[in-house]
Amino acid sequence: MLLTEVVTTSQAVAATRSRTKKIAALADLITRLAPEEVVAVVGMLVAAPHQGRLGVGWSTLGRIEAGPATQPELSVADVDALFTALAQTSGAGSTATRQSLLDSAFARTTELERPFLMGVLMGEVRQGALESLLGDAVALATGASTELVRRAWMLTGSLTETARLAVSGGEPALSAVRLQ
Repeated sequence: MLLTEVVTTSQAVAATRSRTKKIAALADLITRLAPEEVVAVVGMLVAAPHQGRLGVGWSTLGRIEAGPATQPELSVADVDALFTALAQTSGAGSTATRQSLLDSAFARTTELERPFLMGVLMGEVRQGALESLLGDAVALATGASTELVRRAWMLTGSLTETARLAVSGGEPALSAVRLQ
């Protein structure tokens, strides 16, 4: 899936006050994701990439010089790979490496995608999609009960992991979650 589809959904969620419409838009997005994209997209939507700390701050983002792309081409997999590379970058020269990675990625983002991607990197995606709405959207998208999704989420402590389980294994996978 292209990042622009995630961004468009995020904007639709931000544009409505209706909880039902927010959940429906997010559920529709989740149903269109490939199973391997679920963890990355849920992490983006809550501005908490599954890779953890990425080592990017406002000063790094402020130095991005690449102009925007005219056509959407950045995929969810591309962004996930970028976040993995950023999280694994450390040591001497890491600042320059991160800057290079970001410059390359942002050269492929459109004007529409840039603010969203910056928000994810800074942990500030403002769309009105609280984690609870996303949990309800996971339930709607997968046909699992909301209670079962919430239970699995509570036991795993991770909405991204719960979403992965719900998409890949449905209610049986969610029911199998135990306190460890």
